Amino acid sequence: MLFWFNLLCIAGLLASVLFTLRHKTTLTGRIGHGLLQTAIWGLLWVLAHPPTLLPAEVGSQPVSLNSADGAAALAGFTPTELSRLRALQLDGDGLSRDLLRDMPPVRLYPDEQRHAEAWSLQWQRDLTLGSPLELTITRTDGSAAPSKITLEDPFGNAVDTAVLSADSPQISLRDRPKLAGTLEYRVQIEPATTAEESPPSARSEILPVSVHTTRRPAVLLWLARPGFESAALSRWLRQSGSPTQVLTRLAPELVRRQTFNDLEPVESKFLGTDSPFDLLILDSRLWPQLSAQDRQQLAVVAGKKSLLWLLHADTDKAFLEYAAADGMQLAKSDALEVTYRPSGSSSEADIPAIQLADLQPAAAAATDTRLTADEQVVYWARTRPQQSVGFVFFHNSYRWQTAGFDSEFSRLWADIFFTQLSALGGMAPITLQQSLPMEKERLTLCSTGFSANSAPTVHTTTTPADDASTGSVLPMLAAGMAATGNCFNYWPKRSGWHQVGDGDFAFYVFPRQSWPEWQTHLRRKDTAQMAAARLGPADTSQSSGGGNPLPRSWIALLLLLLLGATWLRERRTLR
Repeated sequence: MLFWFNLLCIAGLLASVLFTLRHKTTLTGRIGHGLLQTAIWGLLWVLAHPPTLLPAEVGSQPVSLNSADGAAALAGFTPTELSRLRALQLDGDGLSRDLLRDMPPVRLYPDEQRHAEAWSLQWQRDLTLGSPLELTITRTDGSAAPSKITLEDPFGNAVDTAVLSADSPQISLRDRPKLAGTLEYRVQIEPATTAEESPPSARSEILPVSVHTTRRPAVLLWLARPGFESAALSRWLRQSGSPTQVLTRLAPELVRRQTFNDLEPVESKFLGTDSPFDLLILDSRLWPQLSAQDRQQLAVVAGKKSLLWLLHADTDKAFLEYAAADGMQLAKSDALEVTYRPSGSSSEADIPAIQLADLQPAAAAATDTRLTADEQVVYWARTRPQQSVGFVFFHNSYRWQTAGFDSEFSRLWADIFFTQLSALGGMAPITLQQSLPMEKERLTLCSTGFSANSAPTVHTTTTPADDASTGSVLPMLAAGMAATGNCFNYWPKRSGWHQVGDGDFAFYVFPRQSWPEWQTHLRRKDTAQMAAARLGPADTSQSSGGGNPLPRSWIALLLLLLLGATWLRERRTLR
């Protein structure tokens, strides 16, 4: 657009000069008129490109700030100076996310020099007893000497070791926790040396892990008729060790009952809230056979249990109305075969296709869980506090077992069960937004189970023995909503384990000096992301050359004066 505007100004100036030369007047008059036209077209161009001729305002020049004392340096600005700040040159490793979030929309220029060591850390903070723990450390910056990293279990035993160096910028350390509870592993860090060198000085960092005991859910599998798919699922439940009862309707008055894995048979009230089942798996073709009382109980049990429906092509229309009334509307579609590969599948062979029912979700919420294949949904679930409702759209996964894909069959149903039972035990999942929670810094907890008007309580569970505030309730402030639910801010006073409410969710708060390499990595990453998102000029050339641009109103006023002078001159010529 500017190219055509510049071309227009040049063409207009040439045309004006040509007409001026053709005027029948004195040479001095033609020169004056030509200069006047040149000034007019020049001002028109300057109106679109105002020059920076005025002195710079305070704050328009980049202010240099040392990241090491960023909080203290920013505290030295008055509110007025901080609001007028336009550009900030950061020296060092950058600022924390808290400081970046609280700053005004200032343009950031991170330091390009990166000599300090920076690591990123990843590990499973929540585990079930028997699952493996894996700590992955990745060097992201720095050129320091190799470091020997040793993982120690909570009893001080070295369980794994590796050397982090330029040749091995990423290492993994593994162990398998043997106890449940909130455990504190230790990571010993020391410079890698040869046998002839003096023993190096080592330091120790805490690696918190919360280990939960596994609970095998009690399952009810209620089928409208026998089939290959239900037989394969029943066999898998028996092998999984879950206490299970299978009800299969063989005839209008004939129901086969099977129980295994030490479950006491349940004779009636299968759908009652006092039933021992955690997960109810029902055949959608069962709907016409359910009594009015059973259907009423379904509406009650759906708020307390996990309910999973196995869909079929001949599903009754009344069942679709029931699903729509529960907020999970289903729509008719083509019955297709799709190829689905479960998560964690290592087989390279072709998995047999699975047949879908002629149903698909009409509309799914953003927080719903969906497993898809070939743009078709094979499983859809909505998890809420204390319960979940799900739909299985396929009905011949048993072919995987007959084709030799037993592990894929198990992985598929394990993924479904994990989602269906994710809310088992009470509270909805809680997320901690900070990857490195630290004492006396803002933490943000979010959950769909939090009430917007009632902040959850947080208890410190590990504090010094002589501290009388052990177990005290700490204040939290509302922080709005996120995709993961209502959020609350919290400023922990000390390091250690903290528990949210009466549930089993606990998180660890690190001391301020913990993991300096990890802190460096997080500050650099957060500062780079904020620098890319912050408003302001793309570079400092506009402010470093001479200050602020001339106001366009001044240029427009001068242009109008010159146009008026031209009109007066032409008016005298016409007379």
